[in-house]
Amino acid sequence: METWVFNEEIHHIIQEERNGQKNPYNMQKFFPIDAAYQSDLLKRIIPKKKGHLEIDTVVSCKEGKGGLLTIVDKLTKEFIAENLDAISQECVTRAIKRMIHRGALNVQSIKTVTTDNGCEFSHFEELEKLFKAKLYYTHAYASYEKGAIENANRLVRRWYKKGTDFSKVPRKDILSLEKIINSIHRKSLNGMTSKDYCRKIAN
Repeated sequence: METWVFNEEIHHIIQEERNGQKNPYNMQKFFPIDAAYQSDLLKRIIPKKKGHLEIDTVVSCKEGKGGLLTIVDKLTKEFIAENLDAISQECVTRAIKRMIHRGALNVQSIKTVTTDNGCEFSHFEELEKLFKAKLYYTHAYASYEKGAIENANRLVRRWYKKGTDFSKVPRKDILSLEKIINSIHRKSLNGMTSKDYCRKIAN
C-alpha cells in the first residue's frame, strides 16, 4: 500500500493554486528532484499506457441500500460498473470478482489502482491480490486526485440522479449503462469513444 502521488509539500502548493484560481493540474513544475520518483509520478498522473485505473462507489439514497462500484481506465476512459448490495469491503470484493469473471476487468493489464480512503476500500492487501497491482490512496477531501472516476460518476448521474435507490435498479440496466457511457464521443480522446480509442491503441 502507498499513499497517492503527492507528498504534503506538493499537496499544499496545489491547494494554494486552487484557492488562487490558477490551474491546479499543471503538475510538472511541482515535481521533486528525484528522477525515479518523478518518472513513477508521471505514469500515474498522465498515463501513456492502458491499465492505470481509478475506482469509486456511487451510493444509493439515504432510504435505499447499496450502490454501484465504478472503475475507469485513466487513459482510455473505459468504464465498468457493478451493483453493490451494501457499501462494504465484502460487497466490493464480490463486485470486482464479477467484473473479472465476465471479462470486463483484465487483471493481467492492470498497472496501478487509485481510490479514496473510504472504509470499503481499506482492505488493501486483498484488493492488491485481486487486481495484481499496487493500490494508491488519495488524500482526504482531494477528489481532484482521481478526476477520471469523478467525471465518470457524473456521467452515471445523468441517468441515475441523486436520490436513486440502486438496490431497485436491475443489474442488466447497469451493464447497459456501461455500454452507453463507453459509446460517448469524448473531447479528451479527440472525438473518439473509449471503445474506438482502445481499438486504436491495440493496433
